[in-house]
Amino acid sequence: MNMASTAQATIWQSIISPGLYKRNQGRLVRYLTAAAMILAVLLGSWTFSVRIFDDLVAQLATAFPAISNFSNAIRIAVPTVMAVLGSWCAWRLVHYPVFADFLIEVESEMSRVTWPERPELMKATGVVLFVTISLSLVLFGFDLFWQWVLGLIGVLQIYS
Repeated sequence: MNMASTAQATIWQSIISPGLYKRNQGRLVRYLTAAAMILAVLLGSWTFSVRIFDDLVAQLATAFPAISNFSNAIRIAVPTVMAVLGSWCAWRLVHYPVFADFLIEVESEMSRVTWPERPELMKATGVVLFVTISLSLVLFGFDLFWQWVLGLIGVLQIYS
């Protein structure tokens, strides 16, 4: 067995296994990461159901009339199974040893960060907002200038 297939087997064993790796370390970061991944899976399943799968089931029901009796069950079952399996994989992924160790280290580093006091934070926020607004106004000016120049030479016809 080569190294890639061994690593792949380890990932699948971790996803199938119900055990938790270092359950009391890095809990906050792991739970928040799992929640974000599960939210992405649920939104993806819902989007798939609404935008793609409903049309597919309707086309299958017209092509195969026998499926039309089960079309509502299929519309609900497939996205639900996708959501459940995706959520399980997301939950298990944060307990995969390599990824879990990374998240544990992230939480450890975050606890060592020196966070700014409120006055310093307000000043820094003001600087960021000022620079952002200034640059957006400069870019807006450039846009108006080039729109005017290109309109003069007839390349750009916005108001016709």
